[in-house]
Amino acid sequence: LQLSLVEDNLDALTLFYGELESDRGKLRNIDWPILAIYGDKDSQVPVSSVRDFEAALDELRIEKEVYVYPDREHGFAHPISAGAYSMQDAQDAQEKMYAFLRKHLY
Repeated sequence: LQLSLVEDNLDALTLFYGELESDRGKLRNIDWPILAIYGDKDSQVPVSSVRDFEAALDELRIEKEVYVYPDREHGFAHPISAGAYSMQDAQDAQEKMYAFLRKHLY
């Protein structure tokens, strides 16, 4: 996300549990679709931050797909994330990411 705030030539952006921004002034120059994937039990990125980010994107009419997986912690899609990893949700998130990238990059 930080790259998209300073770069003006991207085609798409995918986010897996990174820090979010809801400042409309910082987000307003984004002119490409965003896929954001988070867990609702993420202690590093609270679901309230995800919803604030989503609301900011809606207000700015930035195309987006936002998915929040229930009962998932930070790192749920990464196999070495000890107790957080969920193979089923990781595979689902990966499929969503591939579909998003196929749609917007090909």
